[in-house]
Amino acid sequence: MAKQSSNPRTFNVVVVGQNGRLGYEALLFAASLRHHSPDFQGKLLIAEPQPGPKWPNDPRLKPDIREALEGLDAEIVPFECKHFGADYAYGNKIEMLSALPKGEPFVFFDTDTLITDNLMEVPFDFDRPSASLRREGTWPKPPLYGPGYGYLEIAL
Repeated sequence: MAKQSSNPRTFNVVVVGQNGRLGYEALLFAASLRHHSPDFQGKLLIAEPQPGPKWPNDPRLKPDIREALEGLDAEIVPFECKHFGADYAYGNKIEMLSALPKGEPFVFFDTDTLITDNLMEVPFDFDRPSASLRREGTWPKPPLYGPGYGYLEIAL
């Protein structure tokens, strides 16, 4: 098990939120964090891309979503998309790093994450920054010409 950092209770949580699905997901993420981690003492940061040449439409959060996020004590952090924008939305995860508070440890989550237990019990080690490994293909695959998922449940 990783050793805990010298001050594990003061870190920020960051997600990228923008107009459309990611805004609604950010709201669900924020609500789940506040519900399951009431003793979280860091900042909940919603990184929001700003309009510019890399966006054909305004990517900012809708006012009602922004208000709901602020009601959950989330801080909206604007950032400029210089390289990616709408053509490569995954790049927002990279570009938002420039808008984060300098020198403050953080944990980044995708907006489609739900917090289902106390985040403060996770032994984050901010002395050794890391990234998670992306995992794919963990669901069972039914045989190409076979019965299907229901068969797997019965066989188990």
